[in-house]
Amino acid sequence: MIKYFCLPVVIMLLFCGCGKEGPRKSVKTKPIKTKVKTETPKPVPKAEKKETEEGSFGQIQIRNWQNGTEIPKVKINRRNITKVEIPDYQRGIREKAGEGILPTPEKSLAARVKDQEYAYRWQPLWQFDKIPAPRLPAAEISPDASVLAIVETLGEIKGPFGSRIIFINTYNWKIIRVVEFEKKFISKICFVPNTEFLVMWSEVQKEIKEPARLLQMNCVSGEIEFENTSIRESVSALLCDGFRRRLLVKVKDSGKVRVFNAENIQRKPEIVKFKVRKGPIAFSADNAKIAIAGDGCIEIADFYSNGSHEKIKLPSGFFPDAITYCGSNDYIAASQFNGRTYFFIKDNYTEIANFSGNILEYNYRLNTLIAEIIKNNELKFFSVPKMKKTDSFMPGKIKPVSKGKPILLKYLPFRKKYALLDDHGNLSVVYHAGRKWKKIQILEPMK
Repeated sequence: MIKYFCLPVVIMLLFCGCGKEGPRKSVKTKPIKTKVKTETPKPVPKAEKKETEEGSFGQIQIRNWQNGTEIPKVKINRRNITKVEIPDYQRGIREKAGEGILPTPEKSLAARVKDQEYAYRWQPLWQFDKIPAPRLPAAEISPDASVLAIVETLGEIKGPFGSRIIFINTYNWKIIRVVEFEKKFISKICFVPNTEFLVMWSEVQKEIKEPARLLQMNCVSGEIEFENTSIRESVSALLCDGFRRRLLVKVKDSGKVRVFNAENIQRKPEIVKFKVRKGPIAFSADNAKIAIAGDGCIEIADFYSNGSHEKIKLPSGFFPDAITYCGSNDYIAASQFNGRTYFFIKDNYTEIANFSGNILEYNYRLNTLIAEIIKNNELKFFSVPKMKKTDSFMPGKIKPVSKGKPILLKYLPFRKKYALLDDHGNLSVVYHAGRKWKKIQILEPMK
């Protein structure tokens, strides 16, 4: 009897449970991730592990190390960049020339590098550390002057770091491709002439188990084609000759210069030994010699004379930070930051500036040497070889006014103007108009 009485009561309780719920105790729940699978990945043998970050804006799955601790993630801030898909009907359309916009030559590197699927907008993002500024460790113009590549460091102030490479067409000043590397801390870059390669140096990051690497990226695909992890020291300079044959890699505090095949860095490099251990490096005008300035002299090695070396004595107390050949194997300019700048003709030298800045640039088209002075960041122009001052201007005094220090100054022959990038993230075009210098702002930073 009791059994038959309990049955309807149970049924009534079940129906009552389908209505509104009563008050519940608060329970802590973890947020559900919809984009990334939450289960622990199965261990993969080292030989099967592949990195797929090249050219991608997506997240990379990070594996746990053997001790069970998770690798720190690089926190990437993308508020200063947008990526929009180009509609099918707009793809492949050539841009019309206009004010400040020139048609891009079909055979230029800029035409080949352009992303046909996406359009980009980007501004250098300020980081408010001890000195507020964007993190732009490297920038370079391609040998045909059609592409400006800028490296932006990603991640938090104390790391770990990633990198973003921004490619800008100098004919129309549009961003034509952006490539991100989540775990690579790129500090130096170098274009390989007459190719689509960009060589990059990525610093070691022990906290995320990322070794130092020499990388060779195809700028058209945005993918790494070759890499080399044989260099254990920190690299101070990357330099490629004008014939795309030799890539020089100079490490800090070492007299050994590695000479790689510029089109395949996986091949074993040739070693050129110098007695000078510290100092900047440069290729000669004919690409036959390399010079290092430091330790009291400029030491020059000749590729075609069985490794013979010659030396040029430096002035007492002069420790160069920059060196460049000036159109002849006999003409060399060298400068020390916050020190002097000298011009050498073999063993003879002339002081041309004091309190020098970052810029020491030779314009072979105009046969002009440009040297920066720290005070007001003045840029002075000198004729070669007479070293007569021909012109000068102060970027911070030209409207629109910017207070950053120049980190790149390159001549654009098809515009007959200079591209100027400063450490505050301002990209401008500067040019001589009558007796005055003028400036056109291309990019400004996001603060």
